[in-house]
Amino acid sequence: MGALVTLLADRRGVPVVDRLVGDTWLRFENGIREAKIDGEWGRAAGYRAILAVDEFVFSRASGFVVVSDQLGEVVHRRTGCPPERIGTVPVPAPGVGGSAEGGSVPSSDGGDRFGVDADRVLLTVTNLKYRAKLRGVETALEELLPLLEADPDLAYVVAGGGEYAAELRATLDERVDDPDVRRRIHALGFVHGVADLYALADIFVYVSYLDGYPRVVLEAQEAGIPVVANDAFGMREQVEDGESGYLIDPEESGALREAVSSLLEDPEVRRRYGERSRDRVARENAPEVVGRQLEEFLRGLVAEID
Repeated sequence: MGALVTLLADRRGVPVVDRLVGDTWLRFENGIREAKIDGEWGRAAGYRAILAVDEFVFSRASGFVVVSDQLGEVVHRRTGCPPERIGTVPVPAPGVGGSAEGGSVPSSDGGDRFGVDADRVLLTVTNLKYRAKLRGVETALEELLPLLEADPDLAYVVAGGGEYAAELRATLDERVDDPDVRRRIHALGFVHGVADLYALADIFVYVSYLDGYPRVVLEAQEAGIPVVANDAFGMREQVEDGESGYLIDPEESGALREAVSSLLEDPEVRRRYGERSRDRVARENAPEVVGRQLEEFLRGLVAEID
């Protein structure tokens, strides 16, 4: 459909601006590589064909709207589009925290609903449609296991559906030997009413090797939860390291564990970081703010093209 619209617009001299929320190239290159490893050559060819169509569409674009500065750098490098024709406009806040704008209201019995019985809860919400995000959860798990083993009142909840959800459960059963620890690690799959989960959580843990400007981080921040994330993608623009959460190197042994542990030990810091996170989302991701940014960029782009 994108190729058809691009051809029609090109024929009529109408500028096309592509909106990207993630790294299309990395997504399909990962898919091609994984399909080849699995010996699924038809799937690899399908991914390559889709990427070729996307690259054709991108080659005809007059400009791009991206969700993070990091993604803007990727677009410039991959397409050669001038930086002044690439506008960074984040996504608006989703409103999961029960705001007057229509966010869902969290339930008070979330622990019973999800079978979570613990004084403190670490939470990850992710999209397990992608192996790169499954790898992120597995990386976090390795770092969090010592904390869970040391603290019987700590639980770890992972929510997210997708083709790798079953693989995550199998990984948990394989890697977690202690029945008590395994009981406190919940792989829930897809969840309706995610606000109930944020209401349970004390810390949001997010490691991902494929992303743009993750909506789940916004959801956690809007709910007033401090975030510990890997220092990559749009998370760099969402989390102020040492101010509203922590950005860590997931390849540095102990880095994620130390960040989470420091937050668990200090409820006042958790509260302060959570408030700063909520304030940042209200300031930078309110729909009217995002709308003004988008309008300003598009008006400037049209003026330049004309």
